[in-house]
Parts: sequence; structure tokens; C-alpha cells
Amino acid sequence: LHTMSRQQRLFLTLLLLASCFMLISAHRRHDRDHDYGRDHRRRDLTAVSFARVGDYVALGSLNPGTSFTFEAWVSFNTIHYGGGYNTIVEAVNLKSARNSFYLGYVAGKWQVEIMDNSVWEGDSCGRANVLCVPMALQTHKVYALSVIVTPTSIQLLVDGSVIGSKVTTRAAWFCPGIAWILGADTDGRGFNSDQFVGQMSEIRLWKHALTPAEIACRHSER
Repeated sequence: LHTMSRQQRLFLTLLLLASCFMLISAHRRHDRDHDYGRDHRRRDLTAVSFARVGDYVALGSLNPGTSFTFEAWVSFNTIHYGGGYNTIVEAVNLKSARNSFYLGYVAGKWQVEIMDNSVWEGDSCGRANVLCVPMALQTHKVYALSVIVTPTSIQLLVDGSVIGSKVTTRAAWFCPGIAWILGADTDGRGFNSDQFVGQMSEIRLWKHALTPAEIACRHSER
């Protein structure tokens, strides 16, 4: 982490500034954690709150490349099961409503999609570039999520431990028409489906693939 290139540091600085601006001017105003993990031991920092359908945060068009890491702390107030899904983040093509990247909790499983050729999430688990990991969740408990993506693999970590991985056949691709959205999904009719209800904080997008050991080390400091 201390050997990041100037380009990677610049990307994260721009991401922080863009996120702060977007969060102020988003669909609905939210308080959020501006600390970005300076004190990893605290979990009571201000977070983005998602309370109802239509709550989401638009981060704009970001291109982390084919190798990247997404991280967020999440706490559910309500967990949708069955046909109700819980979207943490998606990077979605605004024309086709298909995801370059998706992370959510779908029908009792954590689900990560890379270049999934469907606007739906419930039919995706059998596909080559989708990782689904069953896990029982509790409301009002903080989960530290990390997704490591390379051109050939997905790894999902919860609280610093790998809970699932998969070899993939397609690399992620982020063209200018791809929008990054927190907290809601679109099926082509606005960001008003598969709503996350709860809080998010410590949101990071790294322009390279962290190792599980790096993530575990950082998590142990919290």
C-alpha cells in the first residue's frame, strides 16, 4: 500500500473529491463518512443512510481498469429475501441496463457480477462471470466487504477473510457510459429497484487488485 504509484494516488484523490461532490448533489442528500478510514478502529463514523426506494448515490463514470478492488462497510436495517434484492453497488451501462460490475445480497447469497449479460440479478448465479456465496446476515451488524477483481478472477472477502472466489472468462470493461451507483439497481427504468436499506461507510475503489493479505492486515487494525 505504501508503494502506490503517483497515478494510483491521483486516482484515489480524485475519487475522494468526486465522491464528496456527488454525495452533496446526489438524488437525495446524505451524511457520510469523510474520514476514509483514518481511524480504522472506529465503526461509529457518519455513514450514508439509505431509508427508502429512490435513495441512491451516483458516483459518476469511473474507470478503475480491469484489475481493481472495491471496499465498503455496510449495515442492514432491513434485509430483502426471496424476490427482493439488496444492491450495494453497481457499475451499469445506462443504455442497456447491463452491469460491468455488481455487488449485492440476493436471495440469501452475496453476489458479484462481471460483465453480466442480463438486466436481472436473480438468474445470474450459474453464469461464468458471476460469484454467488451463501451467507446468513444479521440486521444492524457492520460487515466489511471487499471485492478483488482481475481479468481472470473474482474474490470476495467479508471482515478480512476470503469467503468465495471464482475463475472468470471476461475482464471488466468500463466505457464512458458506465455509471457507478450505490444503494440501488436499475432495470432500465430509473434507480428504484433492488434497494439497499441501511448504512454504508468506508467506501473505496482501488485502481489495482489488493491481495487478500493486504486486506486482512488492514482489517486487523480496525
